[in-house]
Amino acid sequence: SQFRTAAYEKAARRIEARPAALTADDVADGSLQCRGSVCARLLRALVAAEGCPHTDKGRAADDALLADPGVWATLRLARIWGVGPASAARLADAGVRRPADLRVDAEMRTTLNPQQQIGTAPYNDLRRPIPRAEADAMLALVRDAVGRASAGAVRVYRCGSYRRGQATSGDVDYLLVPVHARPLGDATWKEELREEGDVPATPDDLAAVRHMDAVLDELRRQNFLMDGLLLPQPYREQTGLRTYMGVCRLRPGTPHRRIDVKAYPGCQVATVLLYFTGDAWFNRSL
Repeated sequence: SQFRTAAYEKAARRIEARPAALTADDVADGSLQCRGSVCARLLRALVAAEGCPHTDKGRAADDALLADPGVWATLRLARIWGVGPASAARLADAGVRRPADLRVDAEMRTTLNPQQQIGTAPYNDLRRPIPRAEADAMLALVRDAVGRASAGAVRVYRCGSYRRGQATSGDVDYLLVPVHARPLGDATWKEELREEGDVPATPDDLAAVRHMDAVLDELRRQNFLMDGLLLPQPYREQTGLRTYMGVCRLRPGTPHRRIDVKAYPGCQVATVLLYFTGDAWFNRSL
């Protein structure tokens, strides 16, 4: 009903404004002013389950579904990069039960497109969290490559969970922008000016977009980029965003990692830095 919807929305706003995570005590003390037993019961279940609660009937149906080996196989296979629910179900119907099966079944592997085959080979590596120390070393390598390939005209931000200060990351996200483009409130402005030298007198707003191919070629030359999943469109004058998605590796013997590189015009740096830093909940809230 409209009254229940209004109660949920009011509770959601109060939860969003809180400085810390919601606890069972917060629900019990009435500070959320969540009126109605259904709303309060829902919040208690959310806190207890750390996710969306199920009714008893719904939970029983889910348990029965997950007991099906074909469903479990579909869920596992759908974790491969580029394999969606339909492809995963098709593979499960053909008898494939886990990603490792595809690495030994050459005939079944031929049914995958090139991107799915790339995602299958280093599947375990791509699922493994990236420690911050490894991410720091990768950032230093990428910054050096960007500086050489662009003759100092482009700077790089490491975004995603790394920029949010997380101890580990699921992948590595790099944002390329012209060196003159600085978001408001960037506290590293003066320090980085000393490191990089003077900002060009005539700002080149498309420097990152134009130099992206050279940056990628330099990273390939260093054997950092291993495979490409999505290649950027060819550069044209007045082009906006260019995106590369692929698989990288810090050095031989280290795990393969998912990498995203995006290049933007300098005029968009403030908004794109917000978006590419995230997290997803923050972006949806904006």
